Amino acid sequence: MTTRDFRCCSSAALWTDKTQSRQRMVCFLHSTDDERERVAATDAAAERIGLKPRPREMQRWGWVYDWTYGPNIDLRARELMIEWATSHGLRIRRDTSMYRRCLHWLSEGRCRYHCVVDGSHIQSEDPHYVALAGGSTSWMDHVTAWTRDGEPAALVSQPYGLDDRSRQALAVLAEHPAFEVEVDDNGGWYSRSTGFVVVRRA
Repeated sequence: MTTRDFRCCSSAALWTDKTQSRQRMVCFLHSTDDERERVAATDAAAERIGLKPRPREMQRWGWVYDWTYGPNIDLRARELMIEWATSHGLRIRRDTSMYRRCLHWLSEGRCRYHCVVDGSHIQSEDPHYVALAGGSTSWMDHVTAWTRDGEPAALVSQPYGLDDRSRQALAVLAEHPAFEVEVDDNGGWYSRSTGFVVVRRA
């Protein structure tokens, strides 16, 4: 049975505990000292992994930096993302360009093929891109782009499950000389119900 503790008197609420047995969402007023320390620690690490502050008029407790979807509302997801990025020496590429979260960007440094990113989903009907992705783009969901020393280094995808078609596509992609592929079915920072796919620039 899940215990829900939704204590919020502001739109700045943040998940501070989100498990199968307990769900807690609070604002600054109702947060504990430990929760405030955790938020302060993630804020202190945000710029180190490439995140930028939100416009000052949009900043409030728990919402100072432009976190990606998932970590933007889930404190534990932030902590896991920071831990992963720091351990690999990576910085997130967080901008408004829709051409910087595709495999062309990763392999060539830019996309000349106008692959379309709808939110964080890769939507491409271009046969060239589908072939490059291993024959299917269904594994590309909640995609984030990462750099090392200013150069493209990795794409992280966290799809809701990987079907046989997606796994076959990733196996094909792993044979490409420009990429290295890592798959972890235990998931990453986005959600316990998602897989974790890292495509690195070889």
